Amino acid sequence: MMNRAQAQITWLSATEGGRKSPPTGNKYTTVAQFGDETLFWSLILESNEALNKAQSIIATIHFLADDKQAPLHLLLPGNRFKLLEGPKVVASGIIVDSSEAEARNGVEQVQLDKGLIKV
Repeated sequence: MMNRAQAQITWLSATEGGRKSPPTGNKYTTVAQFGDETLFWSLILESNEALNKAQSIIATIHFLADDKQAPLHLLLPGNRFKLLEGPKVVASGIIVDSSEAEARNGVEQVQLDKGLIKV
């Protein structure tokens, strides 16, 4: 089972209850809740992409916990999650690829709720 995945992350605006602005930099760590799970997991996001007009990016994600303790079964395509800062939901995510996401060689299209995107 892979310990990294690619996910589409969509940041909520301040008027939607999210942050005043999405985090800057190419690495961000916060707490995530997957689906109806009652447990919360520390998740690391890494991306060199700029936000698109929908305030979304494609990021490589992995758990802060080591592979023996991390819930790697949650990194399956289609699984949804929320990113939280304290009790506040600041972004939503969906796993788009669960293969090792170390580097992208070429362009792949992934079907999401709002159409095709290039990753």
